[in-house]
Amino acid sequence: MIRGRDSGAITDGQRTIVRLANGRATLEKEIKVAPANYWLELTAKDARPGPVNVAISVNGRRWKTVSLDKNDDAYRTVRVGLLRGFRGGTIRFQFLNDTFDRKNPRNPLTDRNFDLDSWRLVSE
Repeated sequence: MIRGRDSGAITDGQRTIVRLANGRATLEKEIKVAPANYWLELTAKDARPGPVNVAISVNGRRWKTVSLDKNDDAYRTVRVGLLRGFRGGTIRFQFLNDTFDRKNPRNPLTDRNFDLDSWRLVSE
């Protein structure tokens, strides 16, 4: 489920992604997996103006914060961390540091968004 004004699935010219476009925007997914250790990986854009900071929560508890800080509008895969003994539940991404120009809110040079191409769990 995607929550947040101006947020949702969009095409960025290359691919369909999920854009979280304001500081209250979230993407949340309930998943079921066999109990095991899993790496959480995400592929997202190092958007301008950076950094883009995203909180990741697991089952309602903040787990990690990721900072995408290359500031070059390129997509990268980041291995976030290891979920030990994970049995499934809710994984939530929350965009933390929105910024934009109030006079020109769609200016790509000043409008920071979190553009998520994909995320996945990889067994250890």
